[in-house]
Amino acid sequence: MPKVKEEHYENKKQEILEAAKRVALKKPIYHVTMRDVVLEAGMSQGGVYKYFSNIDVLFAALLGQNSLTSEVKDEIDAIFAENKDPMQVLHVFLTYVGAYIETSVSGSGKIIHELMAFYANEPERFEKVSSQLLRASTLGYLHTAFSCFLQEQVAAKKFSPAVPLEEVIAFMATTINGIVHDAIMAQNAAYARHLMPAPNVKRLVYSLYLAVISILGAGKR
Repeated sequence: MPKVKEEHYENKKQEILEAAKRVALKKPIYHVTMRDVVLEAGMSQGGVYKYFSNIDVLFAALLGQNSLTSEVKDEIDAIFAENKDPMQVLHVFLTYVGAYIETSVSGSGKIIHELMAFYANEPERFEKVSSQLLRASTLGYLHTAFSCFLQEQVAAKKFSPAVPLEEVIAFMATTINGIVHDAIMAQNAAYARHLMPAPNVKRLVYSLYLAVISILGAGKR
């Protein structure tokens, strides 16, 4: 494809994706339709379908735009590569998680979290976008890196968990997902006003840290 045509093609795709983001910020992701995107983009239906044949292909492209970057991966890897006391590493890690949550729940980050939750409940449709979804999950990489760290520390007898290690990991993942969910919901002013205050992410993550060090038997080493 000639360079000019390729640039035009990519620019048009980006216009449509930006239109899809605007729609997704106005309504829940499961209510977004191709017609919504067509109207928001101000293009013909055929013009949009030329680039995205259905809503799942479009959602996959949105997920692909938010793939785990090498920079973020390096930051996460650096946390666990530091030769520090395991408890310090755990504290730095959860501080990083808290900062990530705070910066990712607004704008396109909100859309990505909603898409991940949406496809978790749509296994057949998930198959259509699974590769993009797995690449998009920074939280997924955080989960994997942390799991490896815990396994290494338990094997080295640095931690003596009071429950099976997989339960510690599941507890952390469930709690973090809950914090993310509440932070996203708090972006909805009406929901936050009537049902819940905006969560204090830093305090919740610190509470998680205190709970985890207790479960890991940090004081018994």
